[in-house]
Amino acid sequence: MAPVHPDSIEAFIARWSAASGAERSNSQTFLAELCDVLGVERPPPATDRGGDYRFERPVTHHEADGTGHPRYIDLYRRGRFVLEAKQGTAAPHPTLFPASETDRRATIRRSPGWARAMLKAHGQA
Repeated sequence: MAPVHPDSIEAFIARWSAASGAERSNSQTFLAELCDVLGVERPPPATDRGGDYRFERPVTHHEADGTGHPRYIDLYRRGRFVLEAKQGTAAPHPTLFPASETDRRATIRRSPGWARAMLKAHGQA
């Protein structure tokens, strides 16, 4: 693994600290850039339904009655990790979300709602 330059880490933090709660728009770009900062390979383009290292890996969620339905893991690497992305914001945006709406949406980092979203992500993974 190549050494990581401290300036690239600082630039990455500065770039992503300002990101808003747009998980679907941001997660794959964030994770690909994180791979660059960490000096590890990015996930290759998907070539089939499975794959050992990929974004949006399909899995079947099985219900107690025997039925199943498709779900997707945000980032998967066989034998290494499962990542379920969630994005929040540093503070509420009062013109977009009134206080009660912001709390319901669980977008404020380090709030009780954010903690619930993290537990939900753990369960999804």
